[in-house]
Amino acid sequence: MVSDYAPIPAKEAIPTSEVYAKKALAIDNTLAEAHAALGIDYDGDLDWSAAGREYERALELNPNLSRTHVLYGLHFGYLGNDDQAILHFKRAVELDPLNLNATQNLAMEYLATKAN
Repeated sequence: MVSDYAPIPAKEAIPTSEVYAKKALAIDNTLAEAHAALGIDYDGDLDWSAAGREYERALELNPNLSRTHVLYGLHFGYLGNDDQAILHFKRAVELDPLNLNATQNLAMEYLATKAN
């Protein structure tokens, strides 16, 4: 989400990114990255089922996007499904071993499961 990387409040970033993701999908509904971006927006709105559908569609279109696996892993983490979160974080690291974000999320999920 843009607000994770820039000084923009989430309440301002989410509607804007949702508009652009939907515009991109109106032009080409096969853009896996746009489906993943829409998934982020739905997660931000706490619309878990819609977010899950978007991540599934993104991975159906391109199962080799490390970032989508990270986002889907975060989604499962929000839902408390640690096994699925770890599965997606591991896949993200397999696809892009130098992706420090994926590695960090995998490590944090392992720590979270050890704490429980």
